[in-house]
Amino acid sequence: MELKKMAFVLMAFLVFSSSSVVFAAAEPVAASQIEAAEAAMQRGDYWEAVRGYSEAIKQDPGAVETYKQRGNAYYHLGQYSSAMRDYNTAIALDPSYADAYNNRGNVYKSFGEYEKAAADYTKAINLNPQHLKAYYNRAIVEASQSQYDAAVVDYTQAIALKPTFSDAYQNRGLVYEYQQRYTEALADYQKVISLTPQVSAAYYNQGNVQAKLGAYDKAIKSYDQAIHLNTKDADAYNNRGVAYFELAKYEKARQSYDKAIAIAPTNMNAYNNRGLVYMKREEYDAALADFNKAVELDPQNVQCYLSRAELYDKLGRVQEAAGDYRQAISLDETVRKEVPLKYQN
Repeated sequence: MELKKMAFVLMAFLVFSSSSVVFAAAEPVAASQIEAAEAAMQRGDYWEAVRGYSEAIKQDPGAVETYKQRGNAYYHLGQYSSAMRDYNTAIALDPSYADAYNNRGNVYKSFGEYEKAAADYTKAINLNPQHLKAYYNRAIVEASQSQYDAAVVDYTQAIALKPTFSDAYQNRGLVYEYQQRYTEALADYQKVISLTPQVSAAYYNQGNVQAKLGAYDKAIKSYDQAIHLNTKDADAYNNRGVAYFELAKYEKARQSYDKAIAIAPTNMNAYNNRGLVYMKREEYDAALADFNKAVELDPQNVQCYLSRAELYDKLGRVQEAAGDYRQAISLDETVRKEVPLKYQN
């Protein structure tokens, strides 16, 4: 029974201008347009910001900062090609503009062009070795490419530059978790909790590590806190159910899975895991219904077939068990070792 994992905090950090920036080279009309565009950015009216920055650029087409800012507005709108053009222009006007490289790197990342994204973040860092957001953004790319050691180095540098950077601790903790460095992961999640005690994800992640270490009672308390802060977190309910299951508290496990399914009716893990509870309690019809639903929701998931095959075997439905075991092996040859010998012919 596997825990549902937490995703990385993948929000890429753009570099914005401070509202106190003085555009010394701007004409008065352009400065007025920029001020209006900045206000629009603050309230999230990005199309209005684009209009304001565009008018400012007409008045002062050499204003590097304005191109970058309009690029940021386009980025927020998901208009990545337009954002790319503006960042390119900013870089052409000022090849030493580290922030424009950082922000263009975010566009490349959005396009899935990770090598180009990493190259831009590296350029930003070379131009400004104190560029906190470039280290953080490069670490996201590295982690997404399973370059975990490099990601740890960059998250650590981001933390050195800003010791209260909770997202960096969160993501470094996840990298440690993938590396099975659980003690270090736990320390990072606990740091996130100390910095941002109202963020449910930190308690969820802490619970996952505690469960992996076999500390199921502690994991349940962490999941309880995650649920308290986010009552719609289906994965926290599911993982709490796993912890209860491991403690043989099957009714509490079922209740947690019920809640996960009520919140997220397509949560395959919760159906599969609830099916295991029913099978443990010899409620075989209910177990089969849940395993069938899990397979329907994710027909490529190996665990669903293994679970249903085990049930079919208990019921003496040998041909159906054999079929599910074959399907599991066809999806992942490494699970063959989990298949009873009588079904490996």
